[in-house]
Amino acid sequence: MSQGHTSGTIGESLTHLDMRHREFRLRKCETRALCERKYQKRGKRVRGRNEKKKKKKKSSEKTSGKAGNCEEKKTRPAREEDVKNK
Repeated sequence: MSQGHTSGTIGESLTHLDMRHREFRLRKCETRALCERKYQKRGKRVRGRNEKKKKKKKSSEKTSGKAGNCEEKKTRPAREEDVKNK
């Protein structure tokens, strides 16, 4: 019983186990930020425990938004500063 983790109340041993588990989980993933960076290289993002999976947009919805934005940018009137520089 001189080891410490065997002695004591149940509550103590539980917290001790909990701490070890948390440490292990962090080490397994080397903290969240590093994990995200590592997986983003492969085009993946690691979800947090309480994050929900994002639903994929349909391809038609995805392109229509981008195309609309591009059109607006192209057709905006030139600023006076731009004209003077050219």
